[in-house]
Amino acid sequence: ADVFWRPGGNAKTTLNNNSSRFGKFVKLMYKSGKILGSWMETYLLEKSRVIAQGPQERNYHIFYFIFKGLDSGSLDTMSLNKPSDFWYLKQGGCTEVDGIDDKKEFGDLMESLKLFRFSDDDLSSIWNLTAGILHLGQCAMKEDDSGNAQCDPANKINLDLAADLWGISSDALNERLTTASMEVMKKTIIKKVAPAKYNDNRDAISKALFENSFLFVVERINGELFHLGSGDGRSS
Repeated sequence: ADVFWRPGGNAKTTLNNNSSRFGKFVKLMYKSGKILGSWMETYLLEKSRVIAQGPQERNYHIFYFIFKGLDSGSLDTMSLNKPSDFWYLKQGGCTEVDGIDDKKEFGDLMESLKLFRFSDDDLSSIWNLTAGILHLGQCAMKEDDSGNAQCDPANKINLDLAADLWGISSDALNERLTTASMEVMKKTIIKKVAPAKYNDNRDAISKALFENSFLFVVERINGELFHLGSGDGRSS
C-alpha cells in the first residue's frame, strides 16, 4: 500500500524530494493474539499544494506520473502533452525530480492498485479525475458584460475537457464555477460569483476533488487490508 501513499500523498519540497504531505496512523487489528489485518487513518492532507507550489517544488507526484506512465492514446484523449503546459504543475518551475523515475513509479503504482483489486474502470476513473483537475486549473476568469465572473472563452476547451473526463455536462460545470449558493431563512439563494472570488471557487473544487479521490483510494485499500469475521476485533 505504501506504493500508493508516495505518489498520492508525497511531493517534492525544497528540503525533500519525496516529502509526505499528510499524516497517517496505522491500527493493527487483532483477536486472541492473532493479527486480523490493519487499518489506516489519514489526516491533514495538504490540499493547498494541489493548486499552488513554491519555487522549486512540485505538486503531488501522481500528477506528473501520469504524463510518463499512461499510454499515448490515453494522453491524447485526455489532451495531456507535458506538465509545464498546466498552471497547477508549473508554478514551482520544477516538473522533474532527481532520483525519481516518474514512469517506473507509475508502473509500480498500477501494479500495487491492481493487487488491491482496483478494476480497469476504477483506474480509468482515477486518471480521468486527475487529468480533469489539471484542465480545470486552466480555466481562467474573464468578466462578462455585466461585471460578473465567467470562464474565459479562450479556455472553453479546458472546461469542456474537464466536464467530459468527469462525465458531466459542460454547462453544469460552468454553473458550478460561476455561481455560489447560500441559505437564507431556509431558502437557497443562487448568486453570481464576483470576479475576485472566481479563482477561489475554482480552486476549492479542485482541492475537494483531489481529497475525495485520495480518501476513496484509502478506503478501498483499508477494505482489502482488514476483514472482520465473527466476533469483535481489537485495535492497538
